[in-house]
Amino acid sequence: MPQAIVCGVDQSDAAGAVANAARWLANRLKGRLVLVHVPEEPVLTSARGQLGLAGRDDVRLVDGSPVAFLPGGSR
Repeated sequence: MPQAIVCGVDQSDAAGAVANAARWLANRLKGRLVLVHVPEEPVLTSARGQLGLAGRDDVRLVDGSPVAFLPGGSR
């Protein structure tokens, strides 16, 4: 049994159907779905430069409410 189904998506019209198919497969196999999207614009590289961060600094891009991800937020 897989622990996770990894599915790459983009912003095309077919992305929703692909994600739905991956969700169905993950549910069927009792696995977790991980959707991966690589934006064309280097978002993290840009953020590192703007904030003056070094390569050793951990920078993550997450989706959702900041309250859920920042210390002290309710989960």
